[in-house]
Amino acid sequence: MDVVKQRLQLKGSPYRGVGDCVKRVLVEEGIGAFYASYRTTVVMNAPFTAVHFATYEATKRGLMEVSP
Repeated sequence: MDVVKQRLQLKGSPYRGVGDCVKRVLVEEGIGAFYASYRTTVVMNAPFTAVHFATYEATKRGLMEVSP
């Protein structure tokens, strides 16, 4: 859905809405167009998720020592 979001945010977007954008991209470019930026999204979100999880676990461990 990042592809749809990005295309709708373009100034002067030729699409009338989400449904129109999904339909036209699917017909004109195929299903692969929706996965074109998937690797970028994963590479961008993986470090954030790792840091978020590590911080959560460290905070939980620290709080459990203070108030079990």
